[in-house]
Amino acid sequence: MNSKDFHMGRILCIDYGDSRIGIATTDELQIVVSPLTTVANNNSYMEEILTICRDKEPESLVIGMPYGENGEIGPAAKKIIDFSKKLISALKKNKIITQCYWHDERYTTRDAHETMRNIGVKKKRKMAVVDQIAACNILRAFMETSERHREKITPERLAEYDEN
Repeated sequence: MNSKDFHMGRILCIDYGDSRIGIATTDELQIVVSPLTTVANNNSYMEEILTICRDKEPESLVIGMPYGENGEIGPAAKKIIDFSKKLISALKKNKIITQCYWHDERYTTRDAHETMRNIGVKKKRKMAVVDQIAACNILRAFMETSERHREKITPERLAEYDEN
């Protein structure tokens, strides 16, 4: 048995926002969660995300989902569903195979701001890293969720939103 037999693979997390997209990752053993980068939400964001996926080869990809207080799908969640459809299509087109999930992101950005305030991060630097910290918070919460409670994004699941 060699070390390859124990390979789990990274988990990548995306905190999608109208202006910026925060990305966090785990190590290959899925022990340590680290901020990775912030991508500007512009015309080239998808190519940047695909480049990161090619480089990091995640076994799973987690997308923060802003459910409402009662778990409902509001306007912000609809944006994430649209983003998820585009991302999954781009991954497939580029032959990048990874399992995709949604994970509740309520309060993660607020918590990220609070964390940075507590450790004294300067305002200018805060904007650069807040989305990465939020992605770390989403990823940590996802990792603490048992496998059977994880919300896998499947073609059937996405189709449910086409009808609404």
